[in-house]
Amino acid sequence: MTLVGAVLLLLLLFITLWEIGVPAKPQAQSVITAFIPLPMAEPPTGVVAVQASCNSTKTTVRWRIPATGGPYTSYTAKTGELTNSVRSVGEILTSTVYGDPTYTVNGKPAPTTAIMVGLEKGTTYTFSVTAQNAGGESTRSLPSNLLTVC
Repeated sequence: MTLVGAVLLLLLLFITLWEIGVPAKPQAQSVITAFIPLPMAEPPTGVVAVQASCNSTKTTVRWRIPATGGPYTSYTAKTGELTNSVRSVGEILTSTVYGDPTYTVNGKPAPTTAIMVGLEKGTTYTFSVTAQNAGGESTRSLPSNLLTVC
């Protein structure tokens, strides 16, 4: 190869590299950040309430871990007291008012059982549970079975 051929070859190589954007000297690298959405928390399933003995104002509430959205770091069990209201003569509507007491369990993984205390004898309750993960808190689970504190 002649000197002219070698220079032309180097010139062609330089032009090709220039066109495809390869820098002649190294440049500082830029950092690319990506947004990765966190999984949304799903409500627990299979919520069950069990009263250990009749002369007790506490109950055990159990539930199953949601199938998706984990890992879960806490669950909050809430009581739902059944209330009756009369819309018209002979028509009784039953609704559930959720409130205190509530109980939150934490951990990695969080336990799937809570002991609910402070319940009133003769009152009928249901219980629901929410799950917490890095993406936030889930909606409330379906209510548990009815439990009348005796």
